[in-house]
Amino acid sequence: MNTASTSIDAGRRAGSNVLYDEHPRMFRNAPIAFIGALILVPLAGLGVIILLVWWLKCLTDRLTITRGEVVWRHGLLARTTTELHTAGIRSVRVHQSVTQRIFDTGTVSIFTSGDQPELVVKGLPHPQRIRDLVDQNA
Repeated sequence: MNTASTSIDAGRRAGSNVLYDEHPRMFRNAPIAFIGALILVPLAGLGVIILLVWWLKCLTDRLTITRGEVVWRHGLLARTTTELHTAGIRSVRVHQSVTQRIFDTGTVSIFTSGDQPELVVKGLPHPQRIRDLVDQNA
């Protein structure tokens, strides 16, 4: 385990270092797709498979913001971790559709340098809070 993961896990236990620690939400991010998958459940279990894969994807993705860094973990068997120091973050973009605004979820894009985002995370709850936390800790 790397040092950053250890410090985040220790901060999570202490409760003082972690400012935000969430994973994407299923229903709140895409309620129409969720209801559509539920409708497909009686049809040969197709909806169950869709919901199970979607749930695992949401469960295995996590954004953590601590004092000084943003960490994105993605994947179940193969894991990708992206760590960004808040001092190097140039801007944070939040996009919310109408339904995402109603359910307070959205897509967060984090830019460090250049025109392409370093990190894009979809379906996170409280995206404006993420932007505010990154701005406060930059």
